[in-house]
Amino acid sequence: MVYEVLKDQSGGYLYDRKIVEYLKDRRYEMLVYTFPFEIARIIKDDVELLIEDKLCHEDLLIFNLYLRKVFHIPVIALVHYLKYLEPGPQKEKTKEKEKEFLRTCDAVIVNSAGTSKEVEKLGIELPTLIAYPGCDHFAPPSEFKRRPPKRFLKLLSVGNLIPGKGFHLFLDALVELSDYPWELRIVGDETVDVHYVESLRRQAQEFGNRVQFPGQASPKELSQIYLNSDLFILPSYFEGYGMVVAEAVLHLLPTIASRIGGIPEIIQSGREGILVPPGDKSALKQALQDFLEHPKRLEPFIEACALRRPSLPTWEETGKLIENFLSRFRHGRFRA
Repeated sequence: MVYEVLKDQSGGYLYDRKIVEYLKDRRYEMLVYTFPFEIARIIKDDVELLIEDKLCHEDLLIFNLYLRKVFHIPVIALVHYLKYLEPGPQKEKTKEKEKEFLRTCDAVIVNSAGTSKEVEKLGIELPTLIAYPGCDHFAPPSEFKRRPPKRFLKLLSVGNLIPGKGFHLFLDALVELSDYPWELRIVGDETVDVHYVESLRRQAQEFGNRVQFPGQASPKELSQIYLNSDLFILPSYFEGYGMVVAEAVLHLLPTIASRIGGIPEIIQSGREGILVPPGDKSALKQALQDFLEHPKRLEPFIEACALRRPSLPTWEETGKLIENFLSRFRHGRFRA
């Protein structure tokens, strides 16, 4: 159950879409319900199990409370991250709503151990599965060999252009590094927070054409962008998992990222990349400066990415974990 059809390019929607595809391939009958959520449809379709994306928690809370009164059916929450961790007002109100929603569920599927810990902090004690996202939706050439540049660094950041991704902090750090040779591409959806995008563009004006905002990219285009970059940066204030970090590792791209959410489960600081405290501009700037001054230092990080890449999960592995977990809550066929 999601707000809209599963066509969005965000990591959360990709996860949902891949799991639906996997279960369909395994010959389960899947129904994707979008808002408005109607109990009459659930009953009419004789649904045996519901998987609900926590993204829709406010509307699903009301739905679940009424559902329990009229129709007994297991409800599994799919939690990509907790919204109350985002910077902004009404954090406590959001936290309580998310807690109330999770209490109406029978089990939880999360995308990282970090997300699982955050759910536990809410006092929620439910059967929980940690199922890391796959990243084999990309297929970089197996013969690709990355080499550190001699001088000029091509910097890359990927994600929806929203304040929580910390792009403004990144640009602030680059102001003090403008004498070094670099260019930056920030790739992602610019429609989620247009005011934030406008402020980023104003902030980037002093860099001229060194900072580019190419918008969203198809998987094929994005894979090529990863391959044509030298250093990946994700200065997020919150992340459930950090799928783009795994995608960077898949493309042998060293990373500077916030030590937050599931990111430390993808890379180890000092191996595949450097982890910095979220919101710490000084630490971010120092990590960047080290590579800008000595691009050759990227080499051991590239080698570490090559060693890490084979252990990144596939969507089939993720799907199998979820299928086995769901079997605990159903009998025979199920729909979601």
